[in-house]
Amino acid sequence: MHYRFPPALTVLLMLASAAFVNGQAYFKLSPGNGFPIAGEHLGSESRQELTTTIDPETGFEVPRIVTSSENIHGSYGAGPIFSGTFGYMFTDNLGVEAVISYFSGREYEAVATNLDQRLSQIRYESRASTLTRSNGFLFSPLLKLTAGDGLIRPYLMAGPVFGKVDFRRDHDSMSIDEGVTSSEKTSTEYSGGLAKGARGVVGVEFAIKNNFSLFTEVVITGMNYYPKKSEVTRYEIDGEDQLNTLTVEQRKVNYVERVTTDTDGPIDSGDEPDRQPRISMPLSSIAANIGVKLSFGY
Repeated sequence: MHYRFPPALTVLLMLASAAFVNGQAYFKLSPGNGFPIAGEHLGSESRQELTTTIDPETGFEVPRIVTSSENIHGSYGAGPIFSGTFGYMFTDNLGVEAVISYFSGREYEAVATNLDQRLSQIRYESRASTLTRSNGFLFSPLLKLTAGDGLIRPYLMAGPVFGKVDFRRDHDSMSIDEGVTSSEKTSTEYSGGLAKGARGVVGVEFAIKNNFSLFTEVVITGMNYYPKKSEVTRYEIDGEDQLNTLTVEQRKVNYVERVTTDTDGPIDSGDEPDRQPRISMPLSSIAANIGVKLSFGY
Protein backbone atom coordinates (compact mmCIF):
# COMPACT_ATOMS: atom_id res chain seq x y z
CA MET A 1 0.00 0.00 0.00
CA HIS A 2 1.34 3.45 -0.93
CA TYR A 3 1.28 5.81 2.04
CA ARG A 4 0.92 9.57 1.59
CA PHE A 5 1.87 12.13 4.24
CA PRO A 6 -0.93 14.54 5.20
CA PRO A 7 -0.29 18.03 3.75
CA ALA A 8 -0.05 19.67 7.21
CA LEU A 9 2.55 17.15 8.37
CA THR A 10 4.56 17.66 5.20
CA VAL A 11 4.63 21.43 5.75
CA LEU A 12 5.72 21.02 9.37
CA LEU A 13 8.53 18.68 8.38
CA MET A 14 9.71 21.12 5.73
CA LEU A 15 9.70 24.01 8.19
CA ALA A 16 11.54 21.99 10.81
CA SER A 17 14.16 20.87 8.26
CA ALA A 18 14.66 24.41 7.01
CA ALA A 19 14.99 25.68 10.57
CA PHE A 20 17.76 23.25 11.43
CA VAL A 21 19.60 23.83 8.19
CA ASN A 22 19.42 27.64 8.35
CA GLY A 23 20.14 27.85 12.07
CA GLN A 24 16.77 29.32 12.96
CA ALA A 25 15.56 26.71 15.46
CA TYR A 26 16.31 26.42 19.17
CA PHE A 27 15.20 24.81 22.41
CA LYS A 28 14.99 26.44 25.84
CA LEU A 29 14.68 24.95 29.32
CA SER A 30 13.98 27.12 32.34
CA PRO A 31 12.87 26.81 35.98
CA GLY A 32 11.22 29.78 37.64
CA ASN A 33 8.92 30.99 40.35
CA GLY A 34 5.73 33.01 40.13
CA PHE A 35 4.38 35.67 42.46
CA PRO A 36 0.80 36.99 42.71
CA ILE A 37 -0.21 40.08 40.75
CA ALA A 38 -2.75 42.23 42.63
CA GLY A 39 -3.92 39.11 44.46
CA GLU A 40 -7.65 38.49 44.60
CA HIS A 41 -9.60 37.66 47.75
CA LEU A 42 -9.29 33.90 48.40
CA GLY A 43 -10.74 33.58 51.89
CA SER A 44 -10.57 34.81 55.46
CA GLU A 45 -9.03 33.79 58.76
CA SER A 46 -10.99 34.40 61.96
CA ARG A 47 -10.68 33.92 65.71
CA GLN A 48 -13.31 34.28 68.42
CA GLU A 49 -12.65 33.71 72.11
CA LEU A 50 -14.98 34.04 75.09
CA THR A 51 -13.20 33.74 78.43
CA THR A 52 -14.10 34.69 81.97
CA THR A 53 -12.15 35.64 85.08
CA ILE A 54 -13.06 36.46 88.69
CA ASP A 55 -13.04 40.12 89.66
CA PRO A 56 -11.04 40.18 92.92
CA GLU A 57 -13.01 43.15 94.27
CA THR A 58 -16.56 41.96 93.59
CA GLY A 59 -16.03 38.20 93.31
CA PHE A 60 -18.17 38.13 90.20
CA GLU A 61 -17.31 36.35 86.96
CA VAL A 62 -16.25 38.88 84.31
CA PRO A 63 -16.51 37.91 80.62
CA ARG A 64 -14.04 38.92 77.94
CA ILE A 65 -14.62 38.54 74.19
CA VAL A 66 -11.78 38.74 71.67
CA THR A 67 -12.41 38.56 67.93
CA SER A 68 -10.12 39.01 64.94
CA SER A 69 -10.35 38.50 61.20
CA GLU A 70 -7.94 38.77 58.29
CA ASN A 71 -8.53 38.49 54.56
CA ILE A 72 -6.31 36.24 52.43
CA HIS A 73 -5.28 37.52 49.00
CA GLY A 74 -3.22 35.80 46.33
CA SER A 75 -3.24 33.82 43.12
CA TYR A 76 -3.29 30.09 42.53
CA GLY A 77 -0.92 30.62 39.61
CA ALA A 78 1.91 31.68 41.93
CA GLY A 79 4.57 29.13 42.82
CA PRO A 80 7.25 26.98 41.13
CA ILE A 81 7.12 26.61 37.35
CA PHE A 82 9.21 24.67 34.84
CA SER A 83 9.10 25.44 31.10
CA GLY A 84 10.27 23.88 27.87
CA THR A 85 10.29 25.94 24.67
CA PHE A 86 10.70 25.40 20.93
CA GLY A 87 11.57 28.58 19.04
CA TYR A 88 11.95 29.58 15.42
CA MET A 89 13.54 32.82 14.19
CA PHE A 90 12.38 33.99 10.76
CA THR A 91 14.96 36.82 10.80
CA ASP A 92 17.51 38.13 13.29
CA ASN A 93 14.76 40.25 14.83
CA LEU A 94 11.49 38.34 14.39
CA GLY A 95 10.51 34.89 15.58
CA VAL A 96 7.99 32.76 17.43
CA GLU A 97 8.09 30.53 20.50
CA ALA A 98 5.85 27.70 21.67
CA VAL A 99 6.11 27.34 25.46
CA ILE A 100 4.83 24.41 27.51
CA SER A 101 4.99 24.87 31.27
CA TYR A 102 4.09 22.89 34.35
CA PHE A 103 3.21 24.88 37.46
CA SER A 104 2.63 23.80 41.03
CA GLY A 105 0.51 26.53 42.53
CA ARG A 106 1.00 28.00 45.98
CA GLU A 107 -1.16 26.57 48.77
CA TYR A 108 -3.46 28.86 50.74
CA GLU A 109 -4.96 27.96 54.10
CA ALA A 110 -7.78 29.77 55.89
CA VAL A 111 -8.31 28.89 59.57
CA ALA A 112 -11.26 29.74 61.80
CA THR A 113 -11.09 29.07 65.55
CA ASN A 114 -13.67 29.42 68.32
CA LEU A 115 -13.20 29.09 72.09
CA ASP A 116 -15.70 29.28 74.97
CA GLN A 117 -13.85 28.97 78.27
CA ARG A 118 -15.45 29.75 81.63
CA LEU A 119 -12.68 30.24 84.18
CA SER A 120 -10.46 27.18 83.63
CA GLN A 121 -13.17 24.99 82.10
CA ILE A 122 -13.45 24.72 78.32
CA ARG A 123 -17.09 24.39 77.32
CA TYR A 124 -16.65 24.56 73.59
CA GLU A 125 -13.65 24.68 71.23
CA SER A 126 -13.47 24.35 67.46
CA ARG A 127 -11.02 24.70 64.60
CA ALA A 128 -11.86 24.65 60.89
CA SER A 129 -9.30 24.95 58.11
CA THR A 130 -9.73 25.18 54.34
CA LEU A 131 -6.69 24.38 52.19
CA THR A 132 -6.77 25.27 48.48
CA ARG A 133 -4.20 24.60 45.78
CA SER A 134 -3.84 24.06 42.04
CA ASN A 135 -1.45 22.68 39.46
CA GLY A 136 -1.48 22.10 35.75
CA PHE A 137 0.02 22.66 32.34
CA LEU A 138 0.15 25.92 30.39
CA PHE A 139 0.68 26.39 26.65
CA SER A 140 1.59 29.73 25.14
CA PRO A 141 2.38 30.62 21.51
CA LEU A 142 4.37 33.86 21.53
CA LEU A 143 5.55 36.39 18.97
CA LYS A 144 9.17 37.38 19.61
CA LEU A 145 10.97 40.62 18.81
CA THR A 146 14.70 40.75 19.56
CA ALA A 147 17.32 43.50 19.31
CA GLY A 148 19.70 41.48 17.12
CA ASP A 149 22.48 38.91 17.28
CA GLY A 150 25.09 40.48 19.57
CA LEU A 151 26.51 39.00 22.74
CA ILE A 152 23.67 40.54 24.78
CA ARG A 153 20.24 40.26 23.13
CA PRO A 154 17.22 41.85 24.81
CA TYR A 155 13.83 40.73 23.55
CA LEU A 156 10.09 41.11 24.02
CA MET A 157 7.37 38.48 23.57
CA ALA A 158 3.58 38.50 23.76
CA GLY A 159 0.71 36.16 23.03
CA PRO A 160 -2.19 34.14 24.46
CA VAL A 161 -1.87 31.46 27.13
CA PHE A 162 -4.05 28.41 27.70
CA GLY A 163 -4.12 26.12 30.72
CA LYS A 164 -5.30 22.64 31.71
CA VAL A 165 -5.75 23.12 35.44
CA ASP A 166 -6.52 20.84 38.37
CA PHE A 167 -7.89 22.56 41.47
CA ARG A 168 -8.53 21.03 44.91
CA ARG A 169 -10.10 22.24 48.14
CA ASP A 170 -9.72 20.34 51.45
CA HIS A 171 -11.84 21.21 54.47
CA ASP A 172 -10.98 19.87 57.93
CA SER A 173 -12.98 20.75 61.04
CA MET A 174 -12.86 19.57 64.67
CA SER A 175 -14.91 20.57 67.69
CA ILE A 176 -15.07 19.70 71.39
CA ASP A 177 -18.49 20.36 72.90
CA GLU A 178 -18.87 19.61 76.61
CA GLY A 179 -16.08 17.04 76.35
CA VAL A 180 -17.47 15.33 73.23
CA THR A 181 -15.14 15.46 70.21
CA SER A 182 -16.39 15.41 66.61
CA SER A 183 -14.64 15.91 63.29
CA GLU A 184 -15.40 16.25 59.59
CA LYS A 185 -13.11 16.07 56.56
CA THR A 186 -14.05 16.76 52.95
CA SER A 187 -12.11 17.06 49.71
CA THR A 188 -13.50 18.62 46.55
CA GLU A 189 -11.88 18.46 43.11
CA TYR A 190 -12.68 20.98 40.36
CA SER A 191 -12.20 20.15 36.69
CA GLY A 192 -13.36 20.81 33.15
CA GLY A 193 -12.92 23.86 31.03
CA LEU A 194 -9.81 25.53 29.68
CA ALA A 195 -8.11 28.44 31.41
CA LYS A 196 -7.42 31.32 29.03
CA GLY A 197 -5.47 34.55 29.27
CA ALA A 198 -2.62 36.64 27.92
CA ARG A 199 1.12 36.67 28.52
CA GLY A 200 3.93 39.19 28.09
CA VAL A 201 7.67 38.52 28.43
CA VAL A 202 10.71 40.76 28.84
CA GLY A 203 14.00 38.89 28.54
CA VAL A 204 17.72 39.08 27.88
CA GLU A 205 19.95 36.44 26.28
CA PHE A 206 23.67 36.17 26.99
CA ALA A 207 25.57 34.40 24.21
CA ILE A 208 28.18 32.06 25.68
CA LYS A 209 28.95 30.15 22.48
CA ASN A 210 27.53 30.13 18.98
CA ASN A 211 25.07 27.38 19.90
CA PHE A 212 24.65 28.00 23.61
CA SER A 213 23.16 30.92 25.54
CA LEU A 214 21.90 31.76 28.98
CA PHE A 215 18.79 33.86 29.47
CA THR A 216 16.66 35.48 32.13
CA GLU A 217 13.03 36.51 31.78
CA VAL A 218 10.24 38.32 33.56
CA VAL A 219 6.94 36.72 32.57
CA ILE A 220 3.62 38.44 33.26
CA THR A 221 0.55 36.21 32.96
CA GLY A 222 -3.04 37.37 33.27
CA MET A 223 -5.41 34.41 33.49
CA ASN A 224 -8.46 33.04 35.29
CA TYR A 225 -9.85 29.52 35.47
CA TYR A 226 -13.58 28.81 35.34
CA PRO A 227 -14.18 25.14 36.20
CA LYS A 228 -17.16 23.40 34.64
CA LYS A 229 -17.77 20.92 37.43
CA SER A 230 -16.71 19.78 40.88
CA GLU A 231 -17.03 16.59 42.87
CA VAL A 232 -16.64 15.70 46.53
CA THR A 233 -14.07 12.89 46.59
CA ARG A 234 -13.71 12.50 50.38
CA TYR A 235 -16.27 12.82 53.15
CA GLU A 236 -15.35 11.56 56.61
CA ILE A 237 -17.28 11.97 59.84
CA ASP A 238 -15.39 11.18 63.05
CA GLY A 239 -12.80 9.24 61.04
CA GLU A 240 -15.33 7.08 59.16
CA ASP A 241 -15.90 7.21 55.40
CA GLN A 242 -19.40 8.53 54.73
CA LEU A 243 -19.03 9.37 51.05
CA ASN A 244 -21.64 6.80 50.01
CA THR A 245 -24.26 8.56 52.17
CA LEU A 246 -24.22 11.62 49.91
CA THR A 247 -26.60 11.92 46.99
CA VAL A 248 -25.36 12.75 43.50
CA GLU A 249 -26.67 16.29 43.99
CA GLN A 250 -24.64 16.65 47.19
CA ARG A 251 -21.45 15.22 45.67
CA LYS A 252 -21.40 16.83 42.23
CA VAL A 253 -21.89 20.36 40.93
CA ASN A 254 -22.12 21.67 37.37
CA TYR A 255 -21.22 25.36 37.01
CA VAL A 256 -23.33 27.32 34.53
CA GLU A 257 -23.85 30.93 33.48
CA ARG A 258 -27.30 31.21 35.03
CA VAL A 259 -29.33 29.28 37.60
CA THR A 260 -33.12 29.59 37.69
CA THR A 261 -35.35 28.09 40.37
CA ASP A 262 -39.12 27.70 40.23
CA THR A 263 -41.23 26.67 43.23
CA ASP A 264 -43.85 25.27 40.81
CA GLY A 265 -41.30 22.97 39.24
CA PRO A 266 -40.76 19.31 40.14
CA ILE A 267 -38.90 18.49 43.35
CA ASP A 268 -35.29 17.46 42.79
CA SER A 269 -34.73 13.76 43.26
CA GLY A 270 -31.07 14.18 44.17
CA ASP A 271 -29.99 11.89 41.32
CA GLU A 272 -28.63 14.73 39.17
CA PRO A 273 -25.66 17.06 39.86
CA ASP A 274 -26.48 20.38 41.46
CA ARG A 275 -26.31 23.50 39.27
CA GLN A 276 -24.58 26.63 40.55
CA PRO A 277 -23.33 29.90 39.00
CA ARG A 278 -19.80 29.56 37.66
CA ILE A 279 -16.87 30.52 39.88
CA SER A 280 -13.45 31.99 39.06
CA MET A 281 -10.02 30.84 40.21
CA PRO A 282 -7.33 33.55 39.77
CA LEU A 283 -4.12 32.34 38.10
CA SER A 284 -2.41 35.64 37.29
CA SER A 285 1.26 35.93 38.23
CA ILE A 286 4.58 37.62 37.56
CA ALA A 287 7.39 35.08 37.28
CA ALA A 288 11.16 35.25 37.16
CA ASN A 289 12.79 32.59 34.94
CA ILE A 290 16.38 31.64 34.23
CA GLY A 291 17.50 29.01 31.77
CA VAL A 292 19.58 27.73 28.91
CA LYS A 293 19.07 28.00 25.16
CA LEU A 294 20.45 25.48 22.65
CA SER A 295 20.51 26.63 19.02
CA PHE A 296 20.97 24.52 15.88
CA GLY A 297 22.90 25.29 12.73
CA TYR A 298 24.92 28.30 13.85
